Amino acid sequence: MGYLLEIAKRRNIREGRPDHTGHWNEINELNEISSGPTNWPPVSMDAELRFGQPHAKLFPFLGRKVRTPQGPGTLVQVFAERVTVLLDTQLGGCVFFEPVQIEPVSWEA
Repeated sequence: MGYLLEIAKRRNIREGRPDHTGHWNEINELNEISSGPTNWPPVSMDAELRFGQPHAKLFPFLGRKVRTPQGPGTLVQVFAERVTVLLDTQLGGCVFFEPVQIEPVSWEA
C-alpha cells in the first residue's frame, strides 16, 4: 500500500494540506482500492499515512488487544519486521509475529 500513501501525500501537499492530517474518506478510499473493506480504525490509517510505513498502523494498538494466528493477545512492541505480542494463553512469555499477521480486535475496547 506504500505507493497509495505516497499518492495521498502528494495530493495533500499539492492542495496545501499537511500530509499528516486525517482525511478519513480519502484514507478509506485508498484502503478500499488496495485491499477491500477494512477492519482498521481511522486512527490506524492516519498513523500509516503519517509515518509512511505499513506497520505504523499498529502503533495505536500498543497495549491493546489484537488478533494473531495463535489467538488474541496484547500488542507489546512494533517494528518494521516483527511485532511482539503477549498472548492471552501464554502469559509466561511473548511471541513474535510479522506485522501483516496482526489484526485489530476493536478500537473501542
